[in-house]
Amino acid sequence: MQSDLAFLRDISDFWGIPCCVLRKDLAVAGSPERVQIRLVLQDEKDRLFLLEGFRKNLSAAKLRIVNILNYLIAKEIPWINPYLPGENGQFFYTGTEYDWQISAYLAGVALPRPDYLHDGWRGETTARFALLLLQPEILPPELANSEPFSLIRFILDLIEKIKINEPLLYKRLQPVTDYLQSEFFIQHDLLPIKFTHGDLHPLNIIWSANSMQAVIDWEFTGLKPFPYDAANLIGCLGMEAPQGLLGNFCRAFLAAFRQGENFLTPGILFDFVLALRFAWLSEWLRSRDEMMIKLEVDYIGLLKNNKDLLIKTWDSV
Repeated sequence: MQSDLAFLRDISDFWGIPCCVLRKDLAVAGSPERVQIRLVLQDEKDRLFLLEGFRKNLSAAKLRIVNILNYLIAKEIPWINPYLPGENGQFFYTGTEYDWQISAYLAGVALPRPDYLHDGWRGETTARFALLLLQPEILPPELANSEPFSLIRFILDLIEKIKINEPLLYKRLQPVTDYLQSEFFIQHDLLPIKFTHGDLHPLNIIWSANSMQAVIDWEFTGLKPFPYDAANLIGCLGMEAPQGLLGNFCRAFLAAFRQGENFLTPGILFDFVLALRFAWLSEWLRSRDEMMIKLEVDYIGLLKNNKDLLIKTWDSV
């Protein structure tokens, strides 16, 4: 890449940010899988910006996210941090080996792990956000003609690959996949299709001291069966620590969420939480993270073995 000075000058010119400098001392939220590099910039007015560099073949997907976020802002959905257009109206600077996009930098308050699992206010606030996305009138034009994601097809494809490449893992997972085929697969195609964030969990939220500042990492947004976002969130609470499945964050989320979506039943939720862990298992297999593979498989077994307790607890909320 060109020198820092020349690069910063070009970025400054493209976005009209006067005399920007790098702030290497500031932490950046967000998954390292989503972009190749993240930088924090400060201009002469002490405004902070988050600059993200990504592979050039991702521009179409990134523009789709830009348009969806702008649509949500137009619909007055809160907790959205949009990407900013350059002086020429374009959203990407393309002058280096990466393409670049920029947004306001939100410092946030670090998530106290795992103590946050006891914070009911986090669950209630996250539920409010999830419910807003489920409103019938919220459908970004970019998704109007897109095919909904099928968790059944995803699981069947993954299991076939595991059967061929990881026969011991396949055998260990077989009781769970047999259960899902006899229970969840029957229900899946009857579930309503909804607009989703697609990766809603506490680490994809920039928190303030007592609320949210923004929900980030929209790469998996799209049309998915209900209750995708709720199931992903709750599954991640339990992956943080098993007691998170019974804690105040989870309970407050369910209490608030079910007020707006009474279609959600504990049985459907449990099956969806269990099924979605196969998407996470796929990530660990792809990255060959043996520690996380083992942890995920153990967690899947823990979920299945505690089905009755979880359904009873969630039903009492």
